Amino acid sequence: MNSKSLKDKIKQSNGFHLLINTINQRLECHRGNSFIIAIDGHIGSGKSTISELLKEHYKGNLFHMDDFYLPLPMRSKERFSIPGGNIHSERLLEEVFIPIKNSLPVCYRPFNPQTKEIERGVELAFSKINIVEGSYSLQQGLYDHYDFRILMSVSSEEQLNRIERREVADKVLEFKEQWIPLEKRYFQTVNLEAVDLKINTTAWLDSPITLHH
Repeated sequence: MNSKSLKDKIKQSNGFHLLINTINQRLECHRGNSFIIAIDGHIGSGKSTISELLKEHYKGNLFHMDDFYLPLPMRSKERFSIPGGNIHSERLLEEVFIPIKNSLPVCYRPFNPQTKEIERGVELAFSKINIVEGSYSLQQGLYDHYDFRILMSVSSEEQLNRIERREVADKVLEFKEQWIPLEKRYFQTVNLEAVDLKINTTAWLDSPITLHH
């Protein structure tokens, strides 16, 4: 199934309609000028797919944690010993969260994984609805800045199947030996019970998303 067909199937699913209804209920009683949604979860659980669908539905802004990797001069053993320390959370707060909270346009500088450099700024007009997608988005220091928190999961077996389908062999090994162990350590620090919604996508070709409050 291609990406477009999968997205169409998810949009038509009861799970996605429940997701939208749950967010809408929170929006109805939200008094602030801005509303920030976090989408964190396992590698390969569908964070990017769900975030793109929410962006499309709400016509909001979407930010990827991949754009906020730590620049090389800041990388150290001490920093990486902190769960989520590979994320430049200070820049995310300064360039994204603070402007949004003040109803201002956003100008953020994405990290380029090829050059390992921070690029020139990307400008976005202010939007009430904002989505922050990616691993480590619910880390300590960022957690309290969100108005709605989504945690996505997938079984270990299906996670590896998805990684193998989308990555070359060397990358698959990197995920197994580096990124998945880091992910498991990180999730031991996240307050899993306090998230607003849990989404399991293990069987989403048959039943696209399963929600748990």
